[in-house]
Amino acid sequence: MPDQLRNVDKSIAFILELVGGLFGYLGIGYMYAGMVREGVIRLVVWLIVMIVAWVTVVMLMYICIGICFLPFLVLAHILVPVWSAFRLKRELEYAYPEQPGPIPPYYQQPPGR
Repeated sequence: MPDQLRNVDKSIAFILELVGGLFGYLGIGYMYAGMVREGVIRLVVWLIVMIVAWVTVVMLMYICIGICFLPFLVLAHILVPVWSAFRLKRELEYAYPEQPGPIPPYYQQPPGR
């Protein structure tokens, strides 16, 4: 059975994906939005990539090369969750466009104008 994208709050899905990704749990927002398979794949792949990357950098630090790769690793650890969160938000906005609601009273024209 394929995953079904649910109509959920886009902001909560965005925040879950962003904060979860920054703490190493990329894919939580996708799971919340109903795309469980894609969320689990992102979670597993992200954890494997980060573990391998950090172990490699730490091992290379023993020969003083790893310190050169540290800024790139930290940058990737920040930018990938940001990219993933914005992609999820864009997918949700494409699947469920905002429906215009009623106009708030303070924007309505008074009668007679």
